Amino acid sequence: IMEGDLLFKKHNYKGAIAAYKRVENQDLDYIGEVLPLLEICYEKTGKEEHLKKYLLDLMTKNKEQNLMKVLARMIAKDEGNDRAAALIEENLKDNPTMNGVNQLLQYIIAGTLSVDKNELMPVKELFEKLLSSSAEYQCNNCGFEALKMHWYCPGCKSWGSIKPILGIS
Repeated sequence: IMEGDLLFKKHNYKGAIAAYKRVENQDLDYIGEVLPLLEICYEKTGKEEHLKKYLLDLMTKNKEQNLMKVLARMIAKDEGNDRAAALIEENLKDNPTMNGVNQLLQYIIAGTLSVDKNELMPVKELFEKLLSSSAEYQCNNCGFEALKMHWYCPGCKSWGSIKPILGIS
């Protein structure tokens, strides 16, 4: 990740892509940490379709919510909000999360499906309120929870034990 960040800062987007993609082989749980910059790198190199293909491949290995978020945004841009909502709904069947439901509501409200969008807005606002205060990371050793990534757990003093919370959160 650090190598990718250094290459990104030097505007070496091709090198940064290669470095960020190595996270998949090192620890797939951390792929969500590099997705925002990976997305920018692909945009800067004009190869957004390569990113879409890469994310679709990663989705077969890991149902990480940030993967779905980026992929749904790309699909909404290319194919529309209804298609993005369908993709999220399919993913939620195997990997139900509050973030996923919130994202699904976002695309349903923005889409063309015949639903009363005014009735869904309070539900979406409630999900956003719940999500804003929930931890996104947890230590596998002691259970310490955090809103931001920590490489070193302040609870049990171990390195690399804090992982993104997957599943219902």
